[in-house]
Amino acid sequence: MPVARQTYDDAALEYVRHADVSAYNHHYERPAMRRLLTDLAGKRVLDAGCAGGAQSEWLVGRGATVVALDVSDRMVELSRVRIGEGAVVLQADLSLPLPQVPELADGSFDVVMSSLTLHYVDDWSRPLAEFFRLLKPGGTLVFSTHHPSWDRRLVAEDDYFQTGLVEDYWSLSGGIPVGFRFYRKTLAQIVTSVAEAGFVIDSVEEPLPSEDLRTVNLIAYDELRKQPAFLIIQSHRP
Repeated sequence: MPVARQTYDDAALEYVRHADVSAYNHHYERPAMRRLLTDLAGKRVLDAGCAGGAQSEWLVGRGATVVALDVSDRMVELSRVRIGEGAVVLQADLSLPLPQVPELADGSFDVVMSSLTLHYVDDWSRPLAEFFRLLKPGGTLVFSTHHPSWDRRLVAEDDYFQTGLVEDYWSLSGGIPVGFRFYRKTLAQIVTSVAEAGFVIDSVEEPLPSEDLRTVNLIAYDELRKQPAFLIIQSHRP
C-alpha cells in the first residue's frame, strides 16, 4: 500500500476534514476535553495548537474570548476561515518563545487548552513555562496527548520505556496512509514535566469513548473501551 509523507502544512486540509468526523478526534478526544471545561462565558482562553479551529469554534460558542495559535500557516488560514472574527488566530511555534504581542500578555488568560499538540514538541519545558506565564493565578491548563501505553506499539519490541521520535500512519482523505512524526514520552515524564513547570495537577484522565461512538464506529468503540488512545491532564497555576 502506498504511503505519503507530507509536511504538516501539506496535510492540513486533509487532516482537518478527517478530524471533524474521526472516531478518535470528533467522537472521543474532543468530547472528553470539553467535559472538563465549564463556565466559559466571559473567560479568556488560549487554544494552543488550534489546527483547523474546531475547538476554538466550540469555545467561542460558549462565550469565551479566544486567542488561538498554530505552527502551520495553512492551519492558521483554515482556522481564520472557520471562525471568522470570533477569535484572534496567530502563527506560533510552541517549541520557541511565543511572540511578544498584546494578545499574549503575562497573566492574561483564565484557561489554556491544548488539544493533541504537545506530543509534536520534544522538550515540554518551553511550552509549559509559557502556559504558566500566560495564565492568571488560579488559571486552568487542560491538555491532551497520546497515551504512552497506546504508542508503545510504535517502538521496537513493544518497549514502554523507549521514548523519543516515532512515526505513525493515519489514513486521511483518499485512503492513502500519511506518515506523522511525534515524540513519545512515558507517563512519569509527562506528569513530571507538568509538576516541574509549577502547575498543580488536578486530574489525570484516561477517557472512555462516548456512547455515540458505538453507532458510528463499533470497532473503535470496543477498542477504546479496553485501551485509552489519549491522556488528558487538568492542572492549575497556584
